[in-house]
Amino acid sequence: MRQVFQKSYLSKALCVEEVPAPVLQGIGALVQNAASLISPGTERATVSFARKGLIAKAQSQPERLQLLLRKMKQVGVANTLQLAKCKLETPIPLGYSTAGIVLQASPDLPDMPIGARVACAGSQYANHAEVVYIPKNLCVPLPDALSFEEGSFVAPGAIALHGVRLAKIGLGETVLIIGLGLIGQLTAQLVAAHGGIPIGIDLDPHRLELASKLGMAHAFHRGQANLEAAILQLTQNRGADSVLITAATPSSDPIYLAGELCREKGRVVVVGDVGMQVPRSIYYHKEISLVVSRSYGPGRYDENYETRGQEYPAAYVRWSERDNMAAFLRLAAEGKIQLQPLIERRYPVAEAVQAYDLLMDSSVKPQPLGIVLTYPAHRADAPVAHKLPLRQDGKPLAGDIGLSLIGAGNFLNGTLLPLLKRQPHLSLRGVASRSGLNSKNTGLSGSFSFCSTDYQDLLDDPHTQAILIATRHDSHANLLCQALQAGKHAFVEKPMAINRKQLQQCTQAIRQASGLQVMTGFNRRFAPLSQELKKQIHRQKGDCPLTIHYRVLAGFIPEDHWVHQDGGRIVGELCHFIDWCQFITDEAPKSVYAHATGTGHNRDISIQLALSGGSIAQIEYAMRIDPASAAALGKEKIEVLGAGWVAEMHDFTTLRLTRNGKTETRRLSRPDKGHSAEIQAFVAALQSGKSAMPIESILLTTETTFAILDSLQSKQPEPIHLPENP
Repeated sequence: MRQVFQKSYLSKALCVEEVPAPVLQGIGALVQNAASLISPGTERATVSFARKGLIAKAQSQPERLQLLLRKMKQVGVANTLQLAKCKLETPIPLGYSTAGIVLQASPDLPDMPIGARVACAGSQYANHAEVVYIPKNLCVPLPDALSFEEGSFVAPGAIALHGVRLAKIGLGETVLIIGLGLIGQLTAQLVAAHGGIPIGIDLDPHRLELASKLGMAHAFHRGQANLEAAILQLTQNRGADSVLITAATPSSDPIYLAGELCREKGRVVVVGDVGMQVPRSIYYHKEISLVVSRSYGPGRYDENYETRGQEYPAAYVRWSERDNMAAFLRLAAEGKIQLQPLIERRYPVAEAVQAYDLLMDSSVKPQPLGIVLTYPAHRADAPVAHKLPLRQDGKPLAGDIGLSLIGAGNFLNGTLLPLLKRQPHLSLRGVASRSGLNSKNTGLSGSFSFCSTDYQDLLDDPHTQAILIATRHDSHANLLCQALQAGKHAFVEKPMAINRKQLQQCTQAIRQASGLQVMTGFNRRFAPLSQELKKQIHRQKGDCPLTIHYRVLAGFIPEDHWVHQDGGRIVGELCHFIDWCQFITDEAPKSVYAHATGTGHNRDISIQLALSGGSIAQIEYAMRIDPASAAALGKEKIEVLGAGWVAEMHDFTTLRLTRNGKTETRRLSRPDKGHSAEIQAFVAALQSGKSAMPIESILLTTETTFAILDSLQSKQPEPIHLPENP
């Protein structure tokens, strides 16, 4: 299928290319697009940012530059630049508002049978592509009275409607709308439909004229000399009851103007992306309520709602994101919103580049508001291609190992893929990702044979001997089991499982997969300084147990981040440090006692780990510290105490061993947490048939993270039982 995208943030090129079509995921529908709307504000901003130079990008996003500098302190300049380059080279899908026909749907979507007409929203889903996957709560039935082109206005319509709801407009109230772009034009009509009196302001005479044609009685140019007096006259010298800012400008002029023209105790709602230097004196003396509207309404950016399809109780959230989408279309179907006059250009999807050239050409006057892309019809019974060949297919050379990847995220592309490409005995076969665009981009970057959105294509590939899994945490266990059942060796990023049920399934699959190599991404044990420390310990330790203190300044992650939903940070990251303690002591975890400080997902955790040979480990995992402080202090500091000696390691860059009053120091030029050696160890295991790390150790590490969660609940030490030997 064809998809429209910005090549990357490092390229000015805009492309329309063939990519694998998505597959049905979770609760949602596959939709064949008939029309999609180019949002002149949002998409112009995206393309404009991509076309800026690196310095201009950094200047426009200083907070990201600070994040980059902190990252350099943690992982080194070279590693940070590699990760940044990878992110900047990632293609950017465009579009977030479409309409089309359902090709396939989840069984629990009775209002969306195959062939149903629907309208769709969401920047991650409703892209400019021939086929899209849309989760349940981002897809609504399209009324028969509306065309697909009109239905493609659903996302900006819901944005405008949510802003109007926040303004709490009463019958007969005057509502000032600053900015008469696409959102502003829709807002004006919605204000009228709510019984308000819309008054518009804009810099573009064409937009003022269009608003007047669509029923706005009063539309003013921003540069009009008597603007304030004219609006005060219309509002009986009170000022507007509400002001909706739908402009897009870095200037704070709309905020100032809104305060000047709003009545006392009135409401100002910011819908557009504008400067937010609020003049306190104006807003204070008038006691104006200022609200920033969040896109389509309740549910936006809530992964449980948008991705997993969880509903809000109507008694508490009457107008959710999906409700706003449906309500806007209903108003349009009833003739209360006119959409056809807003469609000023139409292009077939194959000519999308010309559409964006027009959008970005500032010399074109007037600038079009509504640009619609149209798509060729697709028979409902015609197959949709989920797999795309990238190069001439051929068997791996003699002695080479065919490897395929499931997942195409930033970590895989920025960290693992460059290492895999350096392995002379790997033949990179296929890559699968939910996003066909990401799948193809990764496939081309690694010179893979094919890319797909269906990982089953990888499991079915006869020339793939091994699978590397680098997806979100909640999918690891299922994919590992399926890979082993398909007879493939498997490398799964940590964690192997996010609960005991999954761990039991993995244990059983490993037991039944005789002769297959299984490895989990516990890279720190492969770090050069970890290996060096272990050699020194073997020389010093004898039968003496060790005492370990491992301090980790993990830093804060927003409460709504997906990692908290997919097992949490104890299971997803703290597992690294449990594994390291096992590796360095050659002992198995025996019991664990955990304490926590703070509330929510971001708590500081203190763990006392007893190991089978008498060694003990204290792991301090701090999540409440701010990122800047964590970067300044260093993320990881380890102390290992033996009989008459002590070793210290700082961020896998410096190792000091002190004994008999003398200190030996080894320094690396940059942090090395073992990813390169880890990949080499996996390839060596595939070649030799000898495991790179004990399966029992992997299973024990995972079980220990669950025991930590148990201890936090019970407030008692929890025993750790060795899973049955596979």
